[in-house]
Amino acid sequence: MAKPLITELVAAGPLCELFGDPERAAAARGELLPEAYRRAAPPALPALDEATVRGHFAQVGCLAASSARVSAAVRHAAAMPALSRLHPRQPAATAQGLLEAAHEVARALAGLTGLDRFSLQPPTLAAAERAALRVAAASFARTEPERTEAVVPAGSPTAAAARDAGLTVRAVPRLQGDDLDVEALAELVGPRTVAVVAGWLTPCGAFERSLFAAGEVAHAHGALLCVDASGAAALAGRTRLREAGADAAWLGLRELCPTASSAAVGVRRPLTEFLPSPLVGKTRSGYELDDELPGTIGPLALAPARFADALDLYLDLRLLGEPGLRQRADRLALQANAGRQGGRRRLR
Repeated sequence: MAKPLITELVAAGPLCELFGDPERAAAARGELLPEAYRRAAPPALPALDEATVRGHFAQVGCLAASSARVSAAVRHAAAMPALSRLHPRQPAATAQGLLEAAHEVARALAGLTGLDRFSLQPPTLAAAERAALRVAAASFARTEPERTEAVVPAGSPTAAAARDAGLTVRAVPRLQGDDLDVEALAELVGPRTVAVVAGWLTPCGAFERSLFAAGEVAHAHGALLCVDASGAAALAGRTRLREAGADAAWLGLRELCPTASSAAVGVRRPLTEFLPSPLVGKTRSGYELDDELPGTIGPLALAPARFADALDLYLDLRLLGEPGLRQRADRLALQANAGRQGGRRRLR
């Protein structure tokens, strides 16, 4: 959770006067500073007792070490005999704790993006990308089988994932400023388009300013907007993919938890039935595996989530809370901006 600044603290105990009046002591020794070099006012620091100062910096140190503590906790949990013997599809009643962790992580991702349901099955970001495009294609397979094209930014690695999903790729160029060329996009999208693919960030790491316009073009032709949400975690609590018009999105869990290596794919409610099966659901009696997905693209893994990553991220979420995640997002954004500025200076 958020900690107050040291200037906002109030002394918890009485102050101890270790030194006398500095000017009187200096005058006694003949060392009084000339008038021009004296302070006009005391420094803007609070008068705090030693215990308060020590406690403050101890708490600041704990914030920096939270990821290490979480990782240690997860490694400890992974070494537990009961967890190491866990079968990926054993009865839900015997794995309630892990199912709760996966369910809460999926809910947190839904809150972050504004999308309605997430699957934590993809083992990698590339697998999540392919899954999102397969979900998009499956949503049209029964009603509009003529839709077989994906419109993808020129040079995007998503083109390979689209081909793997059985889609024909049409590349849309970028403007000089690195944003999508919306006019060219409007000419490429049509009645055969399954999805318009865009990134939350451009290749140079800036926010894709044409994202909302890309969604408007896609929806005008009945297609879906699929977004590579890499970088979205840096704007946690400030803007969401839903407001940009996204229908499906994918992101790596590393964005929220540095030690996680798997990924997630999320969709709006009408596409839920096409997600990889099973999902983790919650009922009055506890958590369960939700296999009732009539249009599912099938399982991507044996388990509904990579439980080590889900547990890692769940603990991180519980330790940091919403304020802590927002602070981390601010820090990531500052680091990314500093990196981009340094890159531009080197290019010059």
